[in-house]
Amino acid sequence: PALYERLKEEGRWIRVQGTEVFTTPAAIKELTARVVGWLERHHRAHPDQPGRLMDTVLGWLERVTMNRALARPLLDRLVQAKTVKLLGKFVCSPAFAPSLSAADERLLQSMIGAVRSGGFQPPSLDELATALRVEAKRIARLATLAVALGELHVVAPDMYLHAEVEQRLRATVAGLIARVGPVSVAQVREELGSSRKYVVPLVEYLDRVGFTKSVGDQRVLCACDGGG
Repeated sequence: PALYERLKEEGRWIRVQGTEVFTTPAAIKELTARVVGWLERHHRAHPDQPGRLMDTVLGWLERVTMNRALARPLLDRLVQAKTVKLLGKFVCSPAFAPSLSAADERLLQSMIGAVRSGGFQPPSLDELATALRVEAKRIARLATLAVALGELHVVAPDMYLHAEVEQRLRATVAGLIARVGPVSVAQVREELGSSRKYVVPLVEYLDRVGFTKSVGDQRVLCACDGGG
C-alpha cells in the first residue's frame, strides 16, 4: 500500500476518471496512440465519412481493455484531452473534416435545402434521390454526414428533419400542450398542418428523444427532458 501511495503521488499510478481502476501513464499513452492511429486509418480510407460511430469506438475500447466499464470513461478522457472529437454520433480526429467533392458538396446543400423547405412534411430519401437524380446510396451517405454536422435529425429510417424545423416542432408541441394539456396525434396533426403520414413518426421521435411521453393515447411533456 505504501508503494502504491508513493506511485500515486509521483503520478506514476493514476486513476481512470469516473472509475476505481488505476493504470500507468504509459498505458494511457499507448492506448491514445492506438486510438489515433485507428481513426486516422479510417479517415484515409473513407475521407467522405464523418468518422467512426461512437458505439464502434466504445466497442473497440472495451475489447482492447477487456473491461466494459472502462470504455466510456476512457472515451470521455480522450475527448476532454482533445485527442479525439465528437461529431454528432461519430468520433473523429480533431483536425479531421469530411472531404467532399464539389459535386457532393452541392448535392449536400441541395438535399439539406429540400428537407428544410419540406418543413413538417420533409421528402424521404427515396424522393430526394429521385428529385436530385442521384443514387439512393449516395443520398443516404450524405444524410448521415448532415446528421453528424447537426444539420438534420433522424426522425425515422427514411425521414429526416432540418435542425431549425426540429426546434420549431418542439416549440409548437410544447405550446400546444401548455394551452390544452395532454394532446392526441390528431391534435398535433392539426396544429402542425401536416398529415398523419408525417405526424405519427414526428410524435414518436419526440417520445424517443425524451421531449414528450405517452400517457394512454395522449402525449405530455416529459418532466426530465432528455432532448434538450
